[in-house]
Amino acid sequence: MPEPICEYGITGQVQDSDLVRLWNNFETQSSQIPQQSDNIPPPTNPYLSNLLPLSAHHPPLSQSSMFVATCMLGERVVMDRGTMIAARGNAIRTLHKMLSSPQSSTTDEAIAAVVKLVVNDLCYGETQHLRLHIDGVREMTRLRGGLTSLGMNGSLAKMVIVADMVTAIAMEMPPLYPEQETTDYTALLESAGERSFSSNTTTLQEAVSPQNSPSSSSAPFSSLEPSTAAVLSDVEFLVDTVLGLPQSPSPWELQKVQSMSAWVRNRVAAQTEHKSAAAMNLHRAVRLAGLAYCRAIQERHPLSGVVGEAEAADIVDAARMVSLEIWAGQLGPLLWILTAALPAARSSPRCHTGKNMVMAASLQMALDDWAAAAKALRRTVKLQAWLCAGEGRDENPAGQRSQ
Repeated sequence: MPEPICEYGITGQVQDSDLVRLWNNFETQSSQIPQQSDNIPPPTNPYLSNLLPLSAHHPPLSQSSMFVATCMLGERVVMDRGTMIAARGNAIRTLHKMLSSPQSSTTDEAIAAVVKLVVNDLCYGETQHLRLHIDGVREMTRLRGGLTSLGMNGSLAKMVIVADMVTAIAMEMPPLYPEQETTDYTALLESAGERSFSSNTTTLQEAVSPQNSPSSSSAPFSSLEPSTAAVLSDVEFLVDTVLGLPQSPSPWELQKVQSMSAWVRNRVAAQTEHKSAAAMNLHRAVRLAGLAYCRAIQERHPLSGVVGEAEAADIVDAARMVSLEIWAGQLGPLLWILTAALPAARSSPRCHTGKNMVMAASLQMALDDWAAAAKALRRTVKLQAWLCAGEGRDENPAGQRSQ
């Protein structure tokens, strides 16, 4: 039995050493999407410097991480379901023991452990527990004194908000943390001297340009292909128009949005493929997501109502075909692409990788540039609320769903 196992707060068993190694590898890889081209996270990475050491030395976090590791192995059909259930039981029992104590029920370790269960529920389809766990995180944070009272140098509060907003997007329901609360938290961080993100005034295109890329010196291409940039610009303009509507828009305003969405959709559909494999893969991912957004806006139906599981899997597969080097400085477009598939993908085994990518990209973006992550996720939440508000209405003058 390898010596380090006792340091993880785990009872030694034959398979634990393999799980520990897998978990450590999983935790490390989860932070690699936006890093250098050699895929080695820098030692200053907040995920590694704050969460990983905490996970390794506290039983609730280590057991929750073991459960995540067994789910990964189960997805690859190299671990039986009985072992996965046992790992979940261990995680829940250890967490309940901590939560039963007033001294430890609202500690950073306890809150982070529940956040891990939220992420696992989202990524591996245990949606029946998803809302229960995120509700628990909300209550634990309230008892602790609010987001500003959480530790880990602000990383834990960001993880909590990201988990809440990604859950809201996946389940197509309002987030538990209201916009004002997250806005106040962002203002507090900025007043404390945290770097403010320039995307408060920039477009999605500008946010992914080389000068704003953390790895621009080694980026495989110097800028987006014009047609890919055009898709991003067109769909972003459409979304901005929707988000700029008054609370009670007139029929003329709704008709204008429908006409615009049809026009943008036709432009996106007319885009041709690229000869370069790298450019083609990126363009295809952007194009598929753009068409999904246009169709949802044109029909004013939730994304889950217009994007089926097969189409969601196509979007995820297209994103996976793009190398991590390309995504390294373009987390905004990556999130934009994958959140189009997230509601339909939440119960699809084919989309586990895509859901993991959403969480990894969201968390890393939040740790690197909180205002950017909060703005990107909040835009999707607002768009989703508008789409869901149209459910059951017939706002198509022709009375027909678009094809």
